[in-house]
Amino acid sequence: MEREVPDFEELKNSVTGYGGVEPAFCEDEWKCTGDFNFDSIRYAHENMDQGRHYRVLKALVADEDSDVVCCELPVWGTIEDGGEFVEHTGHIDAVEVKNGEVHVLDYKPDSDEPHDHARQVEAYRRLLALRFRKEGSEHPRTENIGVGIFNDEQIWRCNLRPMDIKADGRKNRK
Repeated sequence: MEREVPDFEELKNSVTGYGGVEPAFCEDEWKCTGDFNFDSIRYAHENMDQGRHYRVLKALVADEDSDVVCCELPVWGTIEDGGEFVEHTGHIDAVEVKNGEVHVLDYKPDSDEPHDHARQVEAYRRLLALRFRKEGSEHPRTENIGVGIFNDEQIWRCNLRPMDIKADGRKNRK
């Protein structure tokens, strides 16, 4: 039986801003990696007229040298949040496939504090993995999807430590 598409006006658990779920990754270990094509972002700011967010994401997808494969990907579903299962919805800013690995990236042009947005990218990571499972794929599993936050000049990535993550994507509490 097919499930109905949710009424987005009634969904109150949007993961935009500081919403989301408890991160299952080491949010205190964000690393500024520099392994991102910032030329597309500079080009977007110099040559495109749309709003800042839209033009940057559009330029990243259009650039042949970028590893970003899609942007503004809508996701929704029921994921665990504080011991309860809650319906969440949102738009992943960018999905990157780099060296055969999938990464959920969020564009925060006015932020240089990636840990402020950890709950949001964690929700996106779980929702994307949920979508893959619904499509019948075992891979990538939640624990294999990387996360990153970027602005116009820097990208931060958070390394996952699989030994600290349970099969359901939650942290092992020690």
